Amino acid sequence: SVYIPAHQRQSIAENMQGNFYGIGVSFLMFKDSVTIARVLEGGPSKAAGLLAGDRILIADEDTLFQKNYSNEKIVQTLKGRPGTSVDLTMYRKSEDKIFQLEIKRGKVPLPSVDSYYMMGKTVGYLKINRFSQTTNNEFDLALNDLISQGMKKMILDLRDNPGGYLHPAIQISNALLQK
Repeated sequence: SVYIPAHQRQSIAENMQGNFYGIGVSFLMFKDSVTIARVLEGGPSKAAGLLAGDRILIADEDTLFQKNYSNEKIVQTLKGRPGTSVDLTMYRKSEDKIFQLEIKRGKVPLPSVDSYYMMGKTVGYLKINRFSQTTNNEFDLALNDLISQGMKKMILDLRDNPGGYLHPAIQISNALLQK
């Protein structure tokens, strides 16, 4: 068990729920602007066509470049209640163009099963990055898919997994180990 400071509670809770509501990007400050580092699969930004490298210049008439805003301030601007919109002014360097777009905030999945695939005819590989509320369901889907592909042995990769909820970890253990 660990102590979670109050200011981190919401972020940790979203991570452990397996989803959050927002536009679905990971970002970083690059020079003077908010730069999209990754567009999250299944999120509104992916559907809207945003790309890694795009820069967010303005969000809801709030200029974000040359402001040195904290990550928390930017997250507050981009996240919100589902169905609400955020108006963005973007810059795409690869095309040297500025464009505007309205993105409706929605559910952004945070999968805990990073990947799974067959490594040979009978050996499957499955990577779990944390134990969240959705992990057991994700694990079951991946496991059944691997079994249908002929898996007889499995490599379960838990490297860099910081833990999480105990119940999904127990459910997965029960699926793999005899009593």
